[in-house]
Amino acid sequence: MKSKNGFTLIELIVVIAILATLTAIALPSYTGLKRNADLEVCQANRITFKRSYMAYTANKHTKREALELAAADVGGTVNDDNSYTDKSGHVCTITYDAQSGFIATIDCSEHGEDKGVTH
Repeated sequence: MKSKNGFTLIELIVVIAILATLTAIALPSYTGLKRNADLEVCQANRITFKRSYMAYTANKHTKREALELAAADVGGTVNDDNSYTDKSGHVCTITYDAQSGFIATIDCSEHGEDKGVTH
């Protein structure tokens, strides 16, 4: 009687096909989950930025100082046009309320306008 050592070629091909099918099913779900997670982090950073900015302006910092300190709180840097770049490299454009001077919206270059972000 001949003993069987290892796997046959057909068995290996079947296993590879199963793994490829599972990968094809899981990859789109992972990509969608990653995008949702990135969006949530961006939203949280914009909320933190707004709150930090308000706190720094309430403590009598200049507008520019408040921007720099708030950007540092979310791991970003302020650009010359009063926008800031977050730690992911997304440029966030800040618009101010004309009457109060507070931040009205922060729009991200990657995720769009800050729907639902409150201060």
